[in-house]
Amino acid sequence: MHRNFGKRITYARRKRLADRRARVKGRFVSNSGNDAPAHEPPPSLLNLNKNAAAIPSTVPQWWPERDEISMMCRGAGLNLHLCNANEMELLAAYVGVSSMDLCAYLHCSSPSS
Repeated sequence: MHRNFGKRITYARRKRLADRRARVKGRFVSNSGNDAPAHEPPPSLLNLNKNAAAIPSTVPQWWPERDEISMMCRGAGLNLHLCNANEMELLAAYVGVSSMDLCAYLHCSSPSS
């Protein structure tokens, strides 16, 4: 059986609901009465003792190179043609699977037509 891990959610409402659901290792988990948003760390991670190392960030860094590329493209402003095709393809792939608005992310004044 072939599984489609690259499936895209085409309905905006379903996508928003899926983005809000709690996940563990990328899989949905039941809330079990816990109304904490999915982006908050579990309480066990918040109760660190003084000798334990602090967790650097609760937000996972899915594509570290996306930040570097977006900084290069953002530095180009609205001249996105200055980014090479591979950089734009990676950024477009990231935007395609996220709920991020590309124009807002690149600080455009209005969407290009």
